Amino acid sequence: MATSRKRFVDVTPTKVGAQSVEVVLGPGFRRDDGVWRLLDANANRAREGLRIIEDTARFVLENPEAAKAFRTLRHGVDELVRKHYRQLLSARDVEHDSGRANPAKPYKGGVGSLLAANFKRVEEALRTLEEYGRVLSPGAVKKAQVLRFEIYKWEKKICRGRPCAGPQSGGAGIQ
Repeated sequence: MATSRKRFVDVTPTKVGAQSVEVVLGPGFRRDDGVWRLLDANANRAREGLRIIEDTARFVLENPEAAKAFRTLRHGVDELVRKHYRQLLSARDVEHDSGRANPAKPYKGGVGSLLAANFKRVEEALRTLEEYGRVLSPGAVKKAQVLRFEIYKWEKKICRGRPCAGPQSGGAGIQ
């Protein structure tokens, strides 16, 4: 038996009239659940990326100062979204997430590539939280911005002012 899905039609004005777009959502979803799913995914992405960077700093780089800073940043992301936990969780729809099908690729540049990817993952996720905060929670924008700029600072410090990995590093990045 197929699961029922709610349907709604979004009419978006254009220069030549209106464009009708049908969006199919899972059972029980409201129109704004897509935004909450986006926020949930990006909060999770930021925390997960920070955990990988934190553990790399702690166990691989053996840098307790950096590990502590990344733990603090991860807790900062949690504080940013904690009061919305129930709403984020109720909007989560893992079964219908098209991003789950993305194939995993190896990190050809070793630890440096892994670190670089996770720094970018965190920066992008925080930027998304920041931008959507401008619409949903203007008070959270400054906090997301502060977290993002701290990540930029630590990325430069950990990678010593050069790329952690990649062709521009000439092998000088973290390996």
